[in-house]
Amino acid sequence: MPKKERGLIELYHDDPERAEFLVFGREAGPDRRGFLKGAGLASMGAVLGTTIPFSANMPAGLMPAALAETVNDFTFDAKHADMIVHNDR
Repeated sequence: MPKKERGLIELYHDDPERAEFLVFGREAGPDRRGFLKGAGLASMGAVLGTTIPFSANMPAGLMPAALAETVNDFTFDAKHADMIVHNDR
C-alpha cells in the first residue's frame, strides 16, 4: 500500500496537535500548558539535524521556525507508518 503524502504546513494548519502526533509522535501533556514529552522532541531535532534548546518548555502545536521558514524542498518519513511529509511552502 503506498504511503500518503501530506504537506507539513497543511498538516499544522488543520490541527497542530494532531500533526505533531502524526509527524513526530509527540503528545501534549495533561496540564493546561500542554508541554511535550521528550521522545517526540528528539525526533523533531533529528529532522532538523540538531537538538532543540529549551525543548522541555516547548508548547504543543508549535512548529519550529527552522521547518516553517525553509524554502528548500525536503521530504521525510513521519512517525505514522503510512505517511510521507514534504515541504509545502
